[in-house]
Amino acid sequence: MANEFDYSVSLSILHPSVHPKAITAAIRELRPIVESLAGSDRRDRKGQIILPPRRSMYSHWLADLHPEKRLFSGDVPLSDFIAMHLVELERHQGLFHELSKEGEVTLMVALYTKGNHAAGILCADALRQCAELRVNIELDIYCEH
Repeated sequence: MANEFDYSVSLSILHPSVHPKAITAAIRELRPIVESLAGSDRRDRKGQIILPPRRSMYSHWLADLHPEKRLFSGDVPLSDFIAMHLVELERHQGLFHELSKEGEVTLMVALYTKGNHAAGILCADALRQCAELRVNIELDIYCEH
């Protein structure tokens, strides 16, 4: 199909005070690629201090939901992937509700297209699941041409 695309999905948590190690301890099935504490020096993914140096306003915890960097929407539709992982994340509903009182819990979707157009659907059931878990969806679209 001409409107298919590659994508990746990560779980991102921003919070003004929670220690990222506490999130890692609570969400044991995911391995974080970012764990930064509010008030610490901002660093890139390689651990280098970002210049100009600034302190992080929020603790940030980020984990990829799939070990492969990108999935193809023709193989696994985005909405199906999200719905499947939300079912797995339901056990953390209490944590997500608590964190969302002062912070943000977000599924970060990176969508990669080689053309000018890609199309997918986030079905109502997946959106309902996000609302019940208090999980936002961020869409980042990258046109690679």
